[in-house]
Amino acid sequence: MVAAQKQSTPGGLPALEALPRSAWSPATQTRWRDGVEVTEQYAGIRHTVAGSDFTFLLAVARWKKDDQMFWRYAFVAHDPRRTDAEAVMARHRLKGAKEQLFKEVLRGLDLHHPPCANGLLPWAAPRPTLDPDCSHGRGIFP
Repeated sequence: MVAAQKQSTPGGLPALEALPRSAWSPATQTRWRDGVEVTEQYAGIRHTVAGSDFTFLLAVARWKKDDQMFWRYAFVAHDPRRTDAEAVMARHRLKGAKEQLFKEVLRGLDLHHPPCANGLLPWAAPRPTLDPDCSHGRGIFP
């Protein structure tokens, strides 16, 4: 685990880019669900928000396609008992995949909007939604 202090601004990535190679897992070639091949690496860091004394752990994944020059990063805050950044990120991705399955089921049953958002409750007035896929005709998008 590498201790890294970075500010919570877009300019905070240099702290990650400055991590030594030994902080990152070995680079692996991975094929994503959409068929894209990427090079991935993982690291664990301690993060302190600017102006705070509180430090928490982040699992960091970085990846890039062969034709890209710069790494892209993803972060997941996690429990201190978990030490394998790659396993933390894998669990997080699995959670997202399961949520997508539930989303598809809810859409199939037309339950993806709570009743109050649809104006089905007598005390809830219909209101516009930002959901462009809204099938109830109250969306604000054409």
